[in-house]
Amino acid sequence: MEASLTNGLLHLTSSDDADLRSTTDVMGTVLAVMRSEGAHDALAEIHTPPEVAYLMARMLLDGMPLTPGMTFDEPAGGTGGMYRAAVQVMRERGIDPHEFGWSLTDADPLAAAGAAVNAILWDLGPHVLIGCGDTLHEGNVPARAAQEARDSLERRDRLHSQAVFLAALQKVEALIRDVAA
Repeated sequence: MEASLTNGLLHLTSSDDADLRSTTDVMGTVLAVMRSEGAHDALAEIHTPPEVAYLMARMLLDGMPLTPGMTFDEPAGGTGGMYRAAVQVMRERGIDPHEFGWSLTDADPLAAAGAAVNAILWDLGPHVLIGCGDTLHEGNVPARAAQEARDSLERRDRLHSQAVFLAALQKVEALIRDVAA
């Protein structure tokens, strides 16, 4: 925490400016620095330096027509450093990343969680799907993640409906008590 405060990381991640927030991958850096060499090897984890990710994004996106509604899919995305770079290039071109879909999968739950945090920090927009699974072993992780998201939203909606019903019931009970008293 002290290192974050003294080196300006908190300032970068708490800024209202999405362009400023997307200049760093705090989650990726933390995972890269804090994990042991053995853990990196076991997870076959390779952290792409931000400068390299930015260069790759420029090479890929500069000649590509970017049409709203397109979806980008990263099957082994770590904390999303390639998406950070792509968003920087898009914003330089005056393109709003909210108009695109972003699907990212990683086998490591910490990296997938970091990608979810980064998607918010970098303001990727409302069309983001983060899945945790091994793409090579499991296959279509985004399809499973999308189903899990739908199931979660349905459960939330059911619970909300039940809570609204129970609140209405409590009001009726209170009215009956007041009339009886």
